[in-house]
Amino acid sequence: MPSAEPAAGLAAAPSLPGPSGRARVAWWVVVVVLAAGYAALRLTMNEQYKVAPWPALVELRAPLPFGHRVLVPLLTRPLLATGLPLPLALGIWEAVSAAGLVAAVAWCLRPRLGERLGMVVGLAVLMVLPWPYLLPHRWPIFYPWDTPAMALLVAGVGAIDRQRWGWAMAITLLAALNRESAILLPAAALLLAPPRPGRGRPELARVAGLLAVVLVTRTAIAMALPDNPGPPLHFTVSGHYRVLHNLRWLSDPLHLLVTLPSLAAWPLLWPMLAGSVEPRWRRMWLLAWGQTAGLLVLANVYEPRAFGEVLVLAVLPTAIGVARWLGLVPQAEPRERPAWLRLLDRHGAWLVALAFALFVLALRQWEFLPVAQWPMPRR
Repeated sequence: MPSAEPAAGLAAAPSLPGPSGRARVAWWVVVVVLAAGYAALRLTMNEQYKVAPWPALVELRAPLPFGHRVLVPLLTRPLLATGLPLPLALGIWEAVSAAGLVAAVAWCLRPRLGERLGMVVGLAVLMVLPWPYLLPHRWPIFYPWDTPAMALLVAGVGAIDRQRWGWAMAITLLAALNRESAILLPAAALLLAPPRPGRGRPELARVAGLLAVVLVTRTAIAMALPDNPGPPLHFTVSGHYRVLHNLRWLSDPLHLLVTLPSLAAWPLLWPMLAGSVEPRWRRMWLLAWGQTAGLLVLANVYEPRAFGEVLVLAVLPTAIGVARWLGLVPQAEPRERPAWLRLLDRHGAWLVALAFALFVLALRQWEFLPVAQWPMPRR
């Protein structure tokens, strides 16, 4: 008998009445105040990266990959022209991005959880962010693109889920100006709306359109800023391949325990809640696993801020699963899906793990990644 998945749209949303106008205004007041406080804490508790200090970021002369992440540096310039100091200008956009992230989570989850629960989850995400961003980790760095990347990713996923492709294109453009991780949005579109018999071409064309926006935008940035020094991808750290360095660090059980709370413990909740989430949203967990594997190759696992987009991607199905597990949200009507998609939904996480293990084994054998890097300052 074929497997099934809940239908898309508003069918699965709870029938509770939405909040009153006064409650919405009060929620926004809370969001703005907490977002401003979060931004103030980040600017107070985090520091500049000595290789790419804030003035160099705004002047677009920082080494790669930092120097090609241009969205917030360009948005900051009008504020600087009014005479605002650089930390305050960056803090304003950090607060705007934090409030935007809360609103994006609430909007993205509204069709599945209803408006009230979506608003609660949005605020809960802001409450979780101090774990990866404010605790004194080994590299407590403030980068102005981290929070905008999370907000744009969630907003893009919401637009894709609603089939609002014009909005999805515009959000993808902003995300690509912000950081190269915008590539997650075409991947999310492919997983949320995979091609189906009889109508695969339009959906594949939309995914290809999002991918083209990312590639063209990133290429245009590279052509406009050809003189930034350094390699665009950093595969090594302290003379070792970063992925092997990360795996050695994680082999210490204490380090693993430090890392899990920074990810809101979603890897622990995933197996418990998977049965409560329809397959198309379970694929966001799959995308989170895939991005985690990529970040283990390119980022430092002891910098949890680098895994912020993983966190917000995983929060979406986790919130749906929690709400259904508690009985707060009814199950949607089932819908059939093709056999290859059922296979991906059932075994996708294991396929990601297998591909990552084979990659690491091959890297240890042949050392095929480039070793150029910028030196990291010692702490």
